[in-house]
Amino acid sequence: MKKYNVLDLFCGCGGLSKGFSLAGFNIVGGVDFNKEAIDTFNKNFANANGVFGDISNLTSNDIKKNFGDLSSIDIIIGGPPCQGFSSANRNKIEDDPRNKLFFEFVKFVDLIKPKAIVIENVRGIVTENKGYAKDRIYEIFTKRGYTFNKIFIWITLMKLYH
Repeated sequence: MKKYNVLDLFCGCGGLSKGFSLAGFNIVGGVDFNKEAIDTFNKNFANANGVFGDISNLTSNDIKKNFGDLSSIDIIIGGPPCQGFSSANRNKIEDDPRNKLFFEFVKFVDLIKPKAIVIENVRGIVTENKGYAKDRIYEIFTKRGYTFNKIFIWITLMKLYH
């Protein structure tokens, strides 16, 4: 039985990766801008390549150099920053720049074209501003051939292969 390869974006120390690993998936890499988190990710997943850096500064060549044969990556997972959508954020900024980091996730999807995508985020991404972000996410990935399955506050996108 094939073990699907997973790349974790905004991975932190690898909590989401750990769940996928426990479910039998192979974690091949992660990206985060927190040095201590990436150091921990690399200890937690010794066979993966945890990359320390600002995801918005990674070019296509950087991604290929860090993760090798991109066609071997089956699934992209990640939790783009959610502070702009979180109900716990008492100092919301209109047009919070952290919310735009989601488009870096899209950059990886466009380059790698994985079989499935899992985006973890807070409930506010679905409800904030009358669901604008959720609708935009649906639109972006539907245009790329993905279909949707919403589970709790996760937005899971999967591409159907016939």
